[in-house]
Amino acid sequence: MRSFSTVAILLACLGCQVYGDRSFWRGKKFSQDGPSRNALLREVSGDVKTLWFDQLLDHNDPTNAATWKQRYYVNDAYFDDRTSGPVFLMIGGEGEATARWMNEGAWIRYAKEHGALCFQLEHRFYGKSHPTGDLSTANLGYLTSEQALADLAYFVEAMNEKYQLTAQNRWIAFGGSYPGSLAAWLREKYPYLVHGSVSSSGPLLAKIDFKEYFQVVVNSLQSYSPQCVEDVRNAMGQVETLLKHMIGQRSINEKFKLCDPVEKSISNSLDIASLFEAVAGNFAGVVQYNKDNILPHRRTRIVLPEASQQHRKFVLRRSVRIGAHIQPDLDDVPGHGAHVQNLVIFGDAHAGELTPQLADGHVLHL
Repeated sequence: MRSFSTVAILLACLGCQVYGDRSFWRGKKFSQDGPSRNALLREVSGDVKTLWFDQLLDHNDPTNAATWKQRYYVNDAYFDDRTSGPVFLMIGGEGEATARWMNEGAWIRYAKEHGALCFQLEHRFYGKSHPTGDLSTANLGYLTSEQALADLAYFVEAMNEKYQLTAQNRWIAFGGSYPGSLAAWLREKYPYLVHGSVSSSGPLLAKIDFKEYFQVVVNSLQSYSPQCVEDVRNAMGQVETLLKHMIGQRSINEKFKLCDPVEKSISNSLDIASLFEAVAGNFAGVVQYNKDNILPHRRTRIVLPEASQQHRKFVLRRSVRIGAHIQPDLDDVPGHGAHVQNLVIFGDAHAGELTPQLADGHVLHL
């Protein structure tokens, strides 16, 4: 009984994730470019037009003139081309871009406040942005973060020309998780194009076996209930045990409703790793995408000294938990989760000491 009760914990979370067309990924329900959950914004979200940009296929080969159509969205409702308003760029990541983000989120509140022109660019090979006709190994050679950064730079240059933007219209990039890394790297690699970047939960140091991600999941679940962590750990152990014999493997097929019998892949370590990732990803999703249940929090504002002739780059890094007394106002950035980690802000600042402050005037000690 203990065996099946603990496995039931996994089944409750896994649902329909590992079979059929995915309607869940990392604990988050898909709605392909779906409407806003906010009734007041559904109508305006539907008015956002899908636009296409002629993007270069290979930025590393000057002899390759091949191009493809990259999807993007624009919101110019708050922008006055007679002023030197900023330009906000929401960077797409490993998923489909959604039009609703053109009217929602912290960055839109900032756009209203500062009169910004807003763009969202979909990442190559995701959503409807297809650089190649198929996903062959050779074609996937064009799927790199280096090419994605060059996509962004090329897009910025093209929009500067299309909208007749000047150096006074400073570009600010936004991103969370992998796009958060892109946002930081974009400012680092193309400082002459991007004035500042906001990276939310961006893993800046690339690592193949990123075990620390799941350690954050463990810590978060443990803060709610140590028993919860122990139950999940026991359940995962039971799955490992079931995989060791034929009866257990058939039980997994039935309980998880697998498309292909697991016994056919038992000798393929990558297939087994994919199964465990699918299961563990649901618990990660509970932690990363639980903003619907967070407690009210007050807004944190970073107050910078006035810029001077001296130009320098600064980096702020802090890990804080949503619902705590100090919370960066970045919870609506796509890809952002239950914890803000490695909040990175690149920009221009006075050569003197940087003093971030809360909106109520209290100094934020980093």
